[in-house]
Amino acid sequence: MCGKVQLLYDTVSEATTKEAVELAEMIQQKIQEFLEDANSSPACGGVKRLVESLAEMPSKDNPEQFSFWVASKLQLSVANGLQLLKCTSTPERLKTELDLINQRDSRSANCTVQ
Repeated sequence: MCGKVQLLYDTVSEATTKEAVELAEMIQQKIQEFLEDANSSPACGGVKRLVESLAEMPSKDNPEQFSFWVASKLQLSVANGLQLLKCTSTPERLKTELDLINQRDSRSANCTVQ
């Protein structure tokens, strides 16, 4: 079986860039809250390793790169991974990621780090 690969670029405009930066800031805040909770919870072992893996976090000022970084850190089902791969808009990808993060927040009061 053979296939042709086509590189898809995100759709970019001034409005989408502003929206993407705002969404990236919201996700970055969620990450900070998670790390603060994890550091203060005795149930959360392995936090140091997690923090080290987050050390390479791109700037929220480059929302496209940030969105791909966030996607690489989330543990996604195949369906959710495909949903993100279909996104050709940075704000759309960030909204989807934020929804996934919020779903996890609502399902899990306890922290587990693997």
